[in-house]
Amino acid sequence: MTGRVQLASAALVLLALFPHPQNEKKLERKLRNLEHHFEVQKNPVGRAKALAEMMTKEIDVAAAQILHGDAKQGIARLQHYCQLAQQVHNELLATGRKAVHKPAGYMQLQMATRNSLTRLRDLIFMMPIGQQEPVEIVREQIDNLNDQLLEELFPPPSPSKPKDQKKKEKEHKRSRGG
Repeated sequence: MTGRVQLASAALVLLALFPHPQNEKKLERKLRNLEHHFEVQKNPVGRAKALAEMMTKEIDVAAAQILHGDAKQGIARLQHYCQLAQQVHNELLATGRKAVHKPAGYMQLQMATRNSLTRLRDLIFMMPIGQQEPVEIVREQIDNLNDQLLEELFPPPSPSKPKDQKKKEKEHKRSRGG
């Protein structure tokens, strides 16, 4: 009996994370303002920051749509948001900026994708098993993007040369007169 109570409590907590249909209208208005702010941004860094601000609200609206009976529209919203995140990432890469040296935009996008993963996991948990696949696909794409961003922000260290090899290179330069 306590297992059922715990499960019911967990479900209520998760439902509280996503907006009720009455609050959904207010959230959609806020989201429209954020989308406008995103669209007017010309700089990829500004677009990444605007999208990062928008991502949580996008997922909340999509989750509310899915949980309150409009799964088709909610899933389409999640897929659109995922494509936008990948597009903004490509725009950042196209600038030639290295995330390690100039993390603006990359960092905000990574934090937003990480937060999105948590919300998507919670949403999948609340959905009927037969309807989870499209949301799971979006979650996997966001997870891949998050991994790419982390690797760009924190690349693995380059292997260092052994001391003997460094010493030989110095001697070789000296013997060549350089």
